[in-house]
Amino acid sequence: MAQNQPSSSADQGAEANGAAQPLDPLEERTLLRHIINSTALERLKLQEAQRLGLSVTIQAIDEQVRLIEQHSEQQMGGREGFEQELRRGHTTLAEWRTELRQQLLIQQLEASRRKILPVGDEEITLYWEKNRKKLSSFWHTDRLDQARDRVRELIQQERWVTARTDWELALVNGAKIWVDRDVRQLFLTVPVDHTH
Repeated sequence: MAQNQPSSSADQGAEANGAAQPLDPLEERTLLRHIINSTALERLKLQEAQRLGLSVTIQAIDEQVRLIEQHSEQQMGGREGFEQELRRGHTTLAEWRTELRQQLLIQQLEASRRKILPVGDEEITLYWEKNRKKLSSFWHTDRLDQARDRVRELIQQERWVTARTDWELALVNGAKIWVDRDVRQLFLTVPVDHTH
């Protein structure tokens, strides 16, 4: 999926000057596998969002476009500069808006999954007591009853780091697109580069 922002001019300058070094065959295969896996997982998430009836309004997309245009006014010289950056990235505003809609759908789906992670009252109290000083100054309250929902959300965000992986694995395992067990295993086993 394309990112919200066009590629940076530094990246484009490196490409234009031929500074990008060719990948060795293993790196190239690993990168290709990562791209394919990411694309497949993105497609599964979009299918899940559709199954759940999630949608993104035109107003939400327009608001994001407006925010990007404000940002691009400062960084790229306004809408014209933004559209020029899109053209450099070989995309159009319409294609970018479609990508943005998909990103917003996936964010909405992931937020809905994160919000259903169970958190008990005792956990909330323990988390509050452990982090009270920092949270009190940040939220301008020293009362848990005023911060309970926000504490629950913090715990859910922390849990989402591992729960997300489990959920994504469940999406892959439940996918109808996998015919062969070996093909599914290829998706699940991406070589890890331990050299960095």
